[in-house]
Amino acid sequence: MNENTELNISEYYQTPLSSLSLPDNYKKLIKRIGNLNSSADKEFFVETVGDIIELDPIQLSGYKGVGSLYINTLIEFKKELSYFLNKTKEPDFTFKEDIFTSTDNSYDLYTPLHSLPLSPKYQKLIKKISAIMNNVKIVQDIIDIDIYSFSTLPYVGKLYVNLLINLQNTLAPTDINQSNSDVEKVEKELLPQNTLSTEQLETPLNTLALSTQYQKLIKKISIVSTMTQIFQSLFATELI
Repeated sequence: MNENTELNISEYYQTPLSSLSLPDNYKKLIKRIGNLNSSADKEFFVETVGDIIELDPIQLSGYKGVGSLYINTLIEFKKELSYFLNKTKEPDFTFKEDIFTSTDNSYDLYTPLHSLPLSPKYQKLIKKISAIMNNVKIVQDIIDIDIYSFSTLPYVGKLYVNLLINLQNTLAPTDINQSNSDVEKVEKELLPQNTLSTEQLETPLNTLALSTQYQKLIKKISIVSTMTQIFQSLFATELI
């Protein structure tokens, strides 16, 4: 970014980090480093811009509980400090920290979705959409999704719908953002939870394409159910 090269960051060493508009991942990093003071053999001070600049990623990586994600986040934070310092001069600046995890979030209608620096919950939304809809690969595809139709798909709750509305309003040109009336229509017609038909309720679980997480859960429930039946059988035999 041009603004990074124009700023002499050494002049801002004493600037409090709390005065910067930072995304969630950098806030979590600062909090994690601060929490090391209760267990590490030295104190980490992360109150100013200078504290972050002087913090050595290699040294930090030697402490228990500090994984590669935190180290990579620290490295990126160092690179983008100038950007955040410049943005303090713009009173109308608002970083969409709830959606993007990086300030480098330029895109157009043909940008692949996988290249967008989306926060985890929006990555999960994209994964959900990809699993139930075909040919959703670029920004334009997300914008083109009909909110009401999406809300009626199986296993799509209000949370996913609201996330999609937020994402569309962020990615779409201003003149085609979802209107309040569109949102209200979905909220009124969307049931608080998915209602399954009798036929759906009788569907065998082993015929569903479940994730590993739910397969493990079902396996545990099956084991517990089997053991319960065995104990009940043994108990009934002793009573005879």
